[in-house]
Amino acid sequence: MQALVLTHAHSDHTGLAGFLHDRGVAVHVHPGDTELLANPKPQKNESRMLPYLRYGTAWRLLTHLARGGGLRPPKISDPVTFANGETLDVPGRPRVLHTPGHTDGHCAIHFDRHGALLAGDLLCTCNPLTGRLGPQIMPAAFNRSSDRCLESLARIEGIDAGVVLVGHGEPWTEGPAAAAARGRDAGPS
Repeated sequence: MQALVLTHAHSDHTGLAGFLHDRGVAVHVHPGDTELLANPKPQKNESRMLPYLRYGTAWRLLTHLARGGGLRPPKISDPVTFANGETLDVPGRPRVLHTPGHTDGHCAIHFDRHGALLAGDLLCTCNPLTGRLGPQIMPAAFNRSSDRCLESLARIEGIDAGVVLVGHGEPWTEGPAAAAARGRDAGPS
């Protein structure tokens, strides 16, 4: 493996990063998430988890994270950073789209030649706390700012991609513009 490109530095997306980093693989992340990657502690989000604990889906996620090491994320203090609009010198030559809101440094990654947009947690197609299906932004308990997430949807609308790959849920095949529209319609949860 030549490189690991992170959409953001939440523990459910950094699982193998420490293992790979220790073996010489460069870990790439936006500068807005370098502190979170170096010191993975809970960030101050716009909502608390308590209202979501009425959903069985939330309990299943928390149990999965606890069992899978998500409560013990790796600490990486020397990532390779990238900027909005940059084409990365990694296999596939993807282009970075800074899409803050979920985290300050969250990015979507566009693989133009492959017709794929890796949306990370800008959108999900299965809400990891409520189980609600369809394109939507992540729950407020996981976002720094849901309003910024909604604003960031504009950055993917003009992208030509046959598939949108999300961090939580099934791939979306009706294009980024339709996913963004559905995400706006669904609003914050």
